[in-house]
Amino acid sequence: MLYVEIVAVLFSFISVVFAVKGNIYTWISGIIGVLAYGVLFYTNGLYWNTALQVIFLIQSGIGLYLWKLDAEDNTNRLANTPIKPGVGIAILAICMLLLPLNAVLFENPVLMLDIQSSVLSVIALYYLINKKIATWYYWILANCCLILLFIHTEMYVSVALYSFFIVLNIIALFKWKGNPNYGEV
Repeated sequence: MLYVEIVAVLFSFISVVFAVKGNIYTWISGIIGVLAYGVLFYTNGLYWNTALQVIFLIQSGIGLYLWKLDAEDNTNRLANTPIKPGVGIAILAICMLLLPLNAVLFENPVLMLDIQSSVLSVIALYYLINKKIATWYYWILANCCLILLFIHTEMYVSVALYSFFIVLNIIALFKWKGNPNYGEV
C-alpha cells in the first residue's frame, strides 16, 4: 500500500500547489489523488474518508466544469457570487451533534477524527469550488484532523504531506486575500 500512498501524496500535493495558484489543473491532479486515497482509505478501514473520496470526485468534476466556465468568460462569476458563511458552520454543527450517535453505533477509535476530517473537507472543497477565501480556514482545520488520523493509522508519508499542506494553506490564505479573483466568504 506504500506505493498507493505515494501516488496519492504526489498528486494531492500537485493539486494543492495548483489550488494555491488558482490554477484549473488543481481539479485534474486532484482527481488522481482522490482515486488513490480512496483505495488507501478503504484498505485501512477509514470508511468515512473512503466515502469522502467519492464526494471529492463529484465535487472535483463540478469544480473543473465551473472553473473552466469562469475562465472562458473571464467574469470571476464564482468569486463575485455571495455565499452565506453560515452554510459551512451549520453543516459542521449538525455533524458534530451526530458524533456521539456515531461513536455509539461504531466501535472505531478513530471514528470521530474520520468524520470530522471528512465534514471539514467537504465544506472546504465547497468553498474552493466557489473560489472563496474561507476554503483555507476549513482546509487548515481538516488537515489538523487528518494528521492525527494518519498518525493513528501509521500513514506517515501522508502525515508529512498534510503537515506541509497546512503551510501551503496559510500561504494561500494570504495570497488570495485582497485578490479580486477570489471572494471574501
